[in-house]
Amino acid sequence: MTANTKTQRFKVLPDGSFAIRAVELQDRGQFLCAARNQHGVDKALVTLVVLSQPPRVTVPRHREAAVYLGATFTADCRGEGLPPPRISWLLPDGAMLWAPSPRQAGHSAVVLANGTLGVTEITFSNRGLHVSALPPIIGQSKVENVSVPTGRGVHVDCTAKAAPAPKIRWTLPDGTQIKPSQFINGNIFVFPNGTLYIRNATSAHSGHYQCLATNLVGLARRGVSVRVETPLAPARIMAPSPHRVDVAYGSPLHLDCEATGDPHPKILWRLPTMKLVDSRYRIKVFTNGTLSIGVATDKDRGDYLCVARNQMGDDFLVQRVGVAMAPAKIRHKSETARQQVTYGKDLRVDCEASGLPDPQVSWGLPDGTTVNSLAGRSRRYVVFGNGSLYFNEAGPKDEGEYTCYAVNQIGKDEMRVSVKVVSEPPTIRGDEGPAVLEVPYVCADLHSPLLHPSTLLSQTPISISLSHIPLFPSPISLYSLPPQSALSFLLNTLTFSASTIFSPASV
Repeated sequence: MTANTKTQRFKVLPDGSFAIRAVELQDRGQFLCAARNQHGVDKALVTLVVLSQPPRVTVPRHREAAVYLGATFTADCRGEGLPPPRISWLLPDGAMLWAPSPRQAGHSAVVLANGTLGVTEITFSNRGLHVSALPPIIGQSKVENVSVPTGRGVHVDCTAKAAPAPKIRWTLPDGTQIKPSQFINGNIFVFPNGTLYIRNATSAHSGHYQCLATNLVGLARRGVSVRVETPLAPARIMAPSPHRVDVAYGSPLHLDCEATGDPHPKILWRLPTMKLVDSRYRIKVFTNGTLSIGVATDKDRGDYLCVARNQMGDDFLVQRVGVAMAPAKIRHKSETARQQVTYGKDLRVDCEASGLPDPQVSWGLPDGTTVNSLAGRSRRYVVFGNGSLYFNEAGPKDEGEYTCYAVNQIGKDEMRVSVKVVSEPPTIRGDEGPAVLEVPYVCADLHSPLLHPSTLLSQTPISISLSHIPLFPSPISLYSLPPQSALSFLLNTLTFSASTIFSPASV
């Protein structure tokens, strides 16, 4: 080969150097370099020795590994040789991975650049590996009692070992579940290692706590009873009701008396009658110390004494109760009330009264008797719950003065109503429409059916037309009069002989 020539792997450089790319074992031997010109030739012999070493794995050729379920497995594979060997892994499913090989879809195995094989999240399906699992084991005792002073913090450990790694959670006395790195109410926390921490413990934190460690193959429990010790304190009444309470008659009454202390104090109430509260149905005392009266009356006025008592001492509070009352008063009352009722009709007279307590309403009748709503129906008279008096078929005997009385414990009021029974004016019933009588100047029998009382006494007006009467210079217009007036007009204005004929005529 001459200068500036090359083949697939060989090349002669311009300065005469000979280059071989990617030397192989068969390239070993002697190479002759010749330099010539017109004056002669010079030669140089170069012997090439190719050094080579077959690949060799430098780690043990066989290895057994036991791996916990869900853990990560790694296996080293180091090799040497000339040229340096490239490392590959053949997986149990027949897949071939060359170093370096990133994670592929469907495989949890990777091969690093140094030839190390890594398999994450080992499962029972990873053939070729002995996969085992370990149920959780808590390192502390299963049952423990812990005492802590009030206001101090306390740590309760719960560390567990398992394969795969266990999940830890705590159950609080009220049933709330809390996981690692979670805060509850700002003073209960679980560290990542499973330790429960209670900050500024109070009596509310006393109770049974349970730690639970679980994984795919099992679980473990640990129970811890926490008792928050509080110093003994005498009873003390907190946040009392106002020292004076006013309530309306008939309204409910509530008196608060909440107390603290250690041991927890007992609440006692003394009534204005100087008696302690018993199990009477009207008065109740709740567990928080509140005294309740469903319906307050004037008898409930006075001083109530609340006593909070425990082994360390007593505390008391006096509350004065006033019951607001108002005398009976009749509303919409007039000095001289008058009312009329038609003979035979029904009558209702209203008497609306107010007061505290509610007044009792009764009515005094003209004959001197008294009726009220409690007496029910007395003869024809009924007194409704709103105080109204009712009776039916009014007659002359029902005329007179009726008196409404409203009475309660504070006072009374009364209202007088004068009732008068009036007669209904008479009315004539008959067919509707005007009756028309045309009266010619002709004598006729006064007993004609046209003058029958059923015609003249009708309710409807009668129209009279007078014609051919010498008394009038010309025919007169139509007169429309009531029946009685029409008859009178005919008899008083016209001059009849023996009789006069009245014949109806339409208008």
